[in-house]
Amino acid sequence: MVERASTTLHTRVAVPWMALPTFWRATVAGVAATFAMTAWIYLTQAAGVSQLEVARALGTLFGIQENVVLIGTAVHVVIGVILGLIYAYGFYELLPGPGWTRGLVYSLLPTTFVGIFMPLVAWGLVFSGAIAFGALAATMWIVNQLVYGLVLGLFYGTK
Repeated sequence: MVERASTTLHTRVAVPWMALPTFWRATVAGVAATFAMTAWIYLTQAAGVSQLEVARALGTLFGIQENVVLIGTAVHVVIGVILGLIYAYGFYELLPGPGWTRGLVYSLLPTTFVGIFMPLVAWGLVFSGAIAFGALAATMWIVNQLVYGLVLGLFYGTK
């Protein structure tokens, strides 16, 4: 019974999904991964583990006082889609293993960028006051990127 349901699910969902053009799979996977990462961020905030506000931090880049969170959310989604497209067109074929593994390995790229970028935040050169920097914040940011990569790889799939 379970095997039959699995086969039906594969036939009705996975096969048509993998037949979609790369651009659309990567775009949807990028949006889904960004949503998952954002949900994870809000869960950690609710648990009192993190104070990270990605949307507010990204929104402050433009020096606009109104709709900072809305603008930051839009920028966050666009970045997620761009990273999804980079994954699909630049890294997917180079990485080993199933989709989820490829996504996790790929997520090390933005994690490395963050490792370089976070000291700039700590020194107040960008996002002045929007992100509380410290060991916990850096660790949570890495976990956030891993969540993004895992979901990106799962949604994009494996040939």
